[in-house]
Amino acid sequence: MFLHKNTGVNFWKPFFNDLKPFDILDIEDVLKRYKDTISSFDECKVQEQNGHYFLRITEDQLTDPRVKKLHTIFNHKNININDLQIIKFEAYGKRAFKQNYDPNYIKRDMPNFQLRDGKVTPGFGTWDWKEYFLRVDKGITSRENIYLEIPYKIIEENLALLEGTDVSIIKKFINEIEDWNDIDYINETIKNYDKIWKDWNFEFPILSYISVKRDGLLFPILGAVSANSFPGNGLHRFAMTALAKSDVPFILPKSKKSRYYIRSKFKDYRKIDNENTYLLLDVNTEKKEITFYLSSQDIIKECLGKYELF
Repeated sequence: MFLHKNTGVNFWKPFFNDLKPFDILDIEDVLKRYKDTISSFDECKVQEQNGHYFLRITEDQLTDPRVKKLHTIFNHKNININDLQIIKFEAYGKRAFKQNYDPNYIKRDMPNFQLRDGKVTPGFGTWDWKEYFLRVDKGITSRENIYLEIPYKIIEENLALLEGTDVSIIKKFINEIEDWNDIDYINETIKNYDKIWKDWNFEFPILSYISVKRDGLLFPILGAVSANSFPGNGLHRFAMTALAKSDVPFILPKSKKSRYYIRSKFKDYRKIDNENTYLLLDVNTEKKEITFYLSSQDIIKECLGKYELF
């Protein structure tokens, strides 16, 4: 069996650098690392002073003392709980690849990613914290979380679709660009690709990819609900990070079991027997190892190798 080596994660900020695979973190520790990261930008401090929130907490949620504690720790005192506005700012620079894309041309309720790329938010705008702690109380999820990493080659070599987009075209584009600082050349290449492959970059955030490649990743992928499934909204970060040749970090609720499976939410990986596959992780926390597979709904199709924390 092929043994994958840990090549490491290139984080932009230092607040996740001390983590190693299989580390366990309480939810407050996770939130502190996210908050420290976004607070390192001056624009975040300005928006907090103006009442924007880090955690979306409504007044009815404050009846739970645990939610109230999070609100006190992580939200600025100036927050207007009756007019909630999330922290959101552009950290990656000017959107340089908008071309002439039509903002009214919509897929999945969104325009081309080049028209919305580069914004940084905390990522907790849809979390219901009262509901979160109810799930903790019922034993549905754990407030303890596990930090894991996927070797970038697992994603780079096997991811086939990015929200329906053919990843092979994106990889071809990446390989063609020699100088990521040459904006004019990148734009000209985009135009040439647009003539051949319609919507090839609709779900590929080029500006964010450049930032991940140049500066590093801001946050790990984070899931709140299941220990056994990747969040559906983390696929762009999976792709950008792996294609930038950085291992892919993620944080999920800790499983009650020492050996368990984690599966991708969608069948976005390469075809086997004329069918796209899921990425499946066999996680063993006692041995501190992960075995990677491609699978159908209920059948393992191919083993991709193993990662061990030495």
